[in-house]
Amino acid sequence: MRPKIYLFGDSITEESFSNGGWGASLANHFSRTADIVVRGYSGYNTRWAVKVLDKVFPAMDEAAPMAVTVFFGANDACLDDRYAAFQHVPLDEYKQNLRFIFSFLKSLSGGGIEHLTNLQDLHISHCDLLDLEEKENMPWKSLHSLSSLRLRYLPKLVNLPEGLQHVTTLRSLCIHSCKKLKTLCSLQSLTELVIHWCNKELRDRCREPDGEDWPKIRHISHLDIR
Repeated sequence: MRPKIYLFGDSITEESFSNGGWGASLANHFSRTADIVVRGYSGYNTRWAVKVLDKVFPAMDEAAPMAVTVFFGANDACLDDRYAAFQHVPLDEYKQNLRFIFSFLKSLSGGGIEHLTNLQDLHISHCDLLDLEEKENMPWKSLHSLSSLRLRYLPKLVNLPEGLQHVTTLRSLCIHSCKKLKTLCSLQSLTELVIHWCNKELRDRCREPDGEDWPKIRHISHLDIR
């Protein structure tokens, strides 16, 4: 059975397979590796999305999604004194609903990123709850085609993903505003490393010539650490 990527959201997701839509582009990109499943609900806010979670996603005894996009917020943001007030969701409830949705998705069994063997560029940004540490199975080592990785605004990122050191195709790594990142692993294939606005401890570890992590990065031709 081919892995599946679910697109879960409001009308922006529902219409993503229209001419030139982002859903159609995803389907084209993953045409040989995964099926794109659209679950878009026009007019829905996060309050209503929570109520349909168990109908949208597979039962626990089926294969879990390889990946899921969650795209809600436009309807939640409707003003509560206008005609669409019935769609309005207060900000605190909106946050709570998103946390519930993410917790539900994390509870689904099965892997995910290890199926993206043809993925070349990956950008992960502004994910407050995302924890990339997976020490048992090291799914990152399966990304045999990954050449560029961007990690931005990940407050839970303490260490780089286990297994990333085995991705021999990785050439470019950019890390931005990951305030808790403590250290780097050895990435011998890198030709570019950019680290901006993380923390002083990491900068000191990467300092030439006596930083603790300097031996891991001294071979990289383009270094930009600030």
